[in-house]
Amino acid sequence: RLINESDFPLEIFIPTHINRNPHLFEQGLEFLHRGGQIDLTAGETKGYSVAEALDRIISLNFNIDKITVSSDANGSAPTVSGVSKITQLWEDLRSSLLENQLDFTTVIKTVTINPSRILKIYPQKGCLAPGSDADIMICRKNDFSINNVLAKGKLVVKDGKAITKGKYEN
Repeated sequence: RLINESDFPLEIFIPTHINRNPHLFEQGLEFLHRGGQIDLTAGETKGYSVAEALDRIISLNFNIDKITVSSDANGSAPTVSGVSKITQLWEDLRSSLLENQLDFTTVIKTVTINPSRILKIYPQKGCLAPGSDADIMICRKNDFSINNVLAKGKLVVKDGKAITKGKYEN
């Protein structure tokens, strides 16, 4: 109703948890059709997984630049423990790549350039460019497991293991 009866621009709204149930997902697709942007939530078990939702969005030829994927990592989740795994976001993206065979560039945009543009922190975040923060994740090609991670140019994961402070020089 707010969108239909006000002059607020669509881009100020970013509905999240859109993949929580089929009805909400259909509303999200309608919002996309109108030019809005939506956020899918990692770790969804009752509605559509991120992989299923992305697959459907892509098959319907929606603009992937309007899609973000986020998580409630270490926050609330509809699980027995009630706490979402910190790794859930990457697990869902890997599933999109390995099980649903979605395009890497398309999938990775949903957690890099798309959110940084929406949050208006691009190009400091969301890309590799002169002046950006140099947040880089290097994955193994065969299974997309995390090998190395640099955050603001500092090595924080090496050979799949978190680095303790001072262990490696950059």
